[in-house]
Amino acid sequence: MTKMKSNDDEIVVRESRCNHRSNHLDPFDWAGGRVLLTKKRLTFRPNSLNLRNGEHSIRLEDIVSIQAKHNDFISNKFTILLRNGSIEEFRVPKRKGWLKAIEQAVKEKKKQHGEDWNISATNFSIPKKSINWYIKVVIQVLFLALCVSILAFILQMFLF
Repeated sequence: MTKMKSNDDEIVVRESRCNHRSNHLDPFDWAGGRVLLTKKRLTFRPNSLNLRNGEHSIRLEDIVSIQAKHNDFISNKFTILLRNGSIEEFRVPKRKGWLKAIEQAVKEKKKQHGEDWNISATNFSIPKKSINWYIKVVIQVLFLALCVSILAFILQMFLF
């Protein structure tokens, strides 16, 4: 266990590399970095290669449910539903170990507040993506392809 660099010197219970997405409706929102679990919170710290900067913390008492059933081919993803209704997604190595550690930490934190909590007690469904979402993604991909094509054309004109 290592100490987390913070004002209250939290002890890190578990840490690993991670991809995080706080907006499950945005396919381009994934960011790489590290995830840390303490007895108080789950924190994502993006690496320097991301456009997103600054850490993102989730207080354990705000976690309502965790879902690890996804229809990915081989999934290492879990999804967390928060008290405010937002959904956070994480991709981590050794997902089962993460789920056990988070479940234990949340149970202990909720017990301190006099609450009883079960990781699978609250099933939630991730909202389905509408046709407008798919249209938006196609437009974003086409725009990105157009920008790359224009940049390649400009570079070709100046370099050759």
